[in-house]
Amino acid sequence: MPYMPPYLIQYVSVNATADGDNEIIAAVSGQQIRVLGYVLTATGVGNILVQNTAATPVVYGRIRSGGDGQGAAYAGNQEAPAFETAVGTGIEINNPAGVDTLGHMTYMEVPG
Repeated sequence: MPYMPPYLIQYVSVNATADGDNEIIAAVSGQQIRVLGYVLTATGVGNILVQNTAATPVVYGRIRSGGDGQGAAYAGNQEAPAFETAVGTGIEINNPAGVDTLGHMTYMEVPG
């Protein structure tokens, strides 16, 4: 098993209720955001885009919701993270009109 320096594992609730971009995790200068796991559900029908704060998608494809509370989840760890951002960018969720995204993310800030 490769050595992983001790980074603080953090947790954020996702309550993205605005149409368009919703910042979930703020950018940190010189750091990458490494998302270890997430659970995201949507309240309406549409494609939800998870992207960094530079508007570059970080989850391959879009999370599709049928409006019945379905969504997406990933249960990773430090050695198998879900995704990470470019250095100096955070995480945002882009909602289509009338759709809210709820859930949580577990992440670390790591040097870029």
